Amino acid sequence: MRTVFLKPRFEGMPVHALFNSIKKNPPEGYNIIGTSAETVHKFATLGSKNRSPFFKTFMHYTYSLPYILWQLQNSMKIPNNVELVWAVSHIANIQKRWITSVESVDALSAYFNIDFVKPLIKKKLKEKNCKKILAFSEWARGTIINCFDDNDIKNKIVVIRYTVEPKNIQKEKTSDKIRILFVGTNNPGTQKNFEHKGVYEIVNSFFELQKKYGNKIELILRTKIPKELRSKVRSNNCIRLYENILSLSEMENLYITSDIFPHVGYETANLSILEAMSYGLPVIGLDIYNTSEIIVNKKNGFLILPRKKEPLYTKYNLPNSFSHSFLSEMRNSREYISKKLTETLEKLILDEKLRITIGKNARDMIDSGNMSIAKRNLALKKIFDDSLENQG
Repeated sequence: MRTVFLKPRFEGMPVHALFNSIKKNPPEGYNIIGTSAETVHKFATLGSKNRSPFFKTFMHYTYSLPYILWQLQNSMKIPNNVELVWAVSHIANIQKRWITSVESVDALSAYFNIDFVKPLIKKKLKEKNCKKILAFSEWARGTIINCFDDNDIKNKIVVIRYTVEPKNIQKEKTSDKIRILFVGTNNPGTQKNFEHKGVYEIVNSFFELQKKYGNKIELILRTKIPKELRSKVRSNNCIRLYENILSLSEMENLYITSDIFPHVGYETANLSILEAMSYGLPVIGLDIYNTSEIIVNKKNGFLILPRKKEPLYTKYNLPNSFSHSFLSEMRNSREYISKKLTETLEKLILDEKLRITIGKNARDMIDSGNMSIAKRNLALKKIFDDSLENQG
């Protein structure tokens, strides 16, 4: 049994939740271990202390260099029995063989401006003991190639799909109402990104649908809510709001008892979409970044085209989320996206057979299809084997 160590960006920092499945279900012949998350490093809290656009822009253009210099000086202790280090979304300054993984190339600069530190990152990625660069989508692979334009780096990139465990649980219909489930984030650094998550659009859409369907529909919100929506949401008898962290069993119950899962956030496809699919829920997403690689329109979910794509992208085809044009486009598109979301939700509300068919296709993709753990592990085993080739 060979051991792979999941190295976080900072000592004591937890890695992303998607790695829980990887640790629990490793590829054959491998044991994947990590550190216990006990502390939160100062770099990990900077972005959550102030959510103003000015502060975020300032951070974006000034903090990539301090971050990378810290990474290059980091001397995190690696267990002796480890043969391969998986540096989660960062470069590793170690002697052991290592790989890294990203949802987009700017993850390597902690999502700050990568141009200021590109030569330093490029040098580390080209080193002999950096064996593979795991891209979580074809779009992510493209951002790496666009950024570095280097054949040595390009040849190290492997696309591997992150996924969730299949659920051997039957859905439960406990009400005649059609339940629409929206899941935000529990991450302290992002839970107030209301606009990026699409919470305004889902609430606006639900209010519009209520004019026609009244109490035949219900909205479940597991998210923080902006102040301007709180009174409207709390006074609506057909909306259930959960702003606190729920247990795994409580979250499972929400998925099992819901019918539709919209998440038209201005972000890359996240784990909540895959979780919803694993429970057989038809999902609705915004067609940007890597979402169309997970949601196949009208087959395992529905995609809504953005009003304008250009303001949502920047250099290297990365998300333009730190710019004024991005924020302006989100706000200017709110009515448009809400309208498109309303139309899509109505199709699913009216057609039970469509809901069941789309949901089954989504679940099949997680159980045994392109996003299955079995397929992921075949790819991971080859990556690990190739990285440790010629090592005793």
